[in-house]
Amino acid sequence: MPKHKAPYMVHTSFAHPLYQLEIAAANNDYRTLNVNSLPASTKDVDASRALEEEHPDTLLRLGRQGLEKIRKIHPMKERIAQNEGTHFLETEADVLDASRLYLLHPVNIAIGQLLRGGIKLVCKREHTASNTARTDILWVHQHGEDTTDVAVLEFKNTYILHENEFRAAMGSDDQAEGMVYKAMGTGSEKTLLNGNAIVVSKQARKYHQALGVADVALFDWNNMFVFDFSGMSETVAHPKLARGIWFSEAGQNHRNHETFRAFLLGFLIRALHRLRLTPGVKPKRRYYSLTLSSSVNAKSP
Repeated sequence: MPKHKAPYMVHTSFAHPLYQLEIAAANNDYRTLNVNSLPASTKDVDASRALEEEHPDTLLRLGRQGLEKIRKIHPMKERIAQNEGTHFLETEADVLDASRLYLLHPVNIAIGQLLRGGIKLVCKREHTASNTARTDILWVHQHGEDTTDVAVLEFKNTYILHENEFRAAMGSDDQAEGMVYKAMGTGSEKTLLNGNAIVVSKQARKYHQALGVADVALFDWNNMFVFDFSGMSETVAHPKLARGIWFSEAGQNHRNHETFRAFLLGFLIRALHRLRLTPGVKPKRRYYSLTLSSSVNAKSP
């Protein structure tokens, strides 16, 4: 059984990994996603041909900088939920429930403190937008009676995300043209991604197309992958690839805020800056070009 630990304060939780919860076994630590089980509207979405690799510190740095600005504020000194000891991660819903307690709660408190001054960010669960997509978590900026979709977090069952299946498609910007050319001649899906990464890429891209959000994160409790679809163009000549970041807490310096909480906080900070909102920390790179795709008229899983 997982050990019970005293709950951390919100601000110190960002320097600790998630609790070690009991996880249902899977053959070879792998659960298979079948592209043929997707709804037709999602199955027909192209997986990313290839991805421009970004370093996790791109987002971790933003998370650290944001935390430094708010760590002494009273809400950041409240306690997060302790490990209940009742969790058994067997389904995607189990991952979502545990994540809401131990991952989303401190991140939402932190982003709320960074956005003080009339900016309101709403975290919606299982949100269906205009019959085009149903998201596990959608962050929405509310301004008066209007709303702007900011970012999506999609949960997966444990052992769904595997680094090697993404790494096969990741490279540098100067490799983009060659990678797209190679992908166009690779299998029926025409992508350098493999296995489950093909399926989740289709789902992430569906959210981008349906909601107009550039920032989509995937999480299976042990791993997180972030897509940045801003300005994406997969033409063979002079392509601009979607960017991708793989992150796991394993082997990281947790005391240096190399954790899922800090990573997800940085993910939201970047998404907010893309929309010209100001959570107190500015990314150093060009994160403002967002090409909105036309909506597709079917539900995503």
